Amino acid sequence: MIPQVKKLRSFAVLLLATASLAVACQDNRVFPLGDKIVSLLQGRPEVADAIYQYRPRGGEGEAPGMSFTVYLKRSPIVFPQVRPIVEAAAQELWSTPSNIEDVEFSFAPTVPSQPSHTSGANPTGDIVVSMSLPSHTGTVKTSGDQEPQAAADGEMFVADLLNGLQSKYGPHKTS
Repeated sequence: MIPQVKKLRSFAVLLLATASLAVACQDNRVFPLGDKIVSLLQGRPEVADAIYQYRPRGGEGEAPGMSFTVYLKRSPIVFPQVRPIVEAAAQELWSTPSNIEDVEFSFAPTVPSQPSHTSGANPTGDIVVSMSLPSHTGTVKTSGDQEPQAAADGEMFVADLLNGLQSKYGPHKTS
């Protein structure tokens, strides 16, 4: 066999093995989960639209995650308004096995004229709720015109929510 053909064949086998490994390492459950949560969010009467973006495990220890942008029909947006929405989505996330570790919900008061469901979420909302599923911690950022106490109450809410989900369902399942 010609040495170049042998090298090319070896390269092709290596490339195929690498591609197979990459597909095997990706969690194929996250896209149906993201679609299911978006459908759940869009079914709520206060939600005009919702989109999501999946972020696979990145370099330097970046955990796999999902970002949701939720467009609400009414404004101004206040934290008590988003609590039940976050609870419903978090329950679905927790009870569905996936490799998701970090989740972010960004709430905005209006729907863009043509939302792009493929471009992913853009955390520019009035309230942003971030959660770390493994550590049961999170942050809540509110726009400047909301009381600072709302962010502190929100962080306590996230911790209580995640601890409650673990009590009810056990640890978040990754497999």
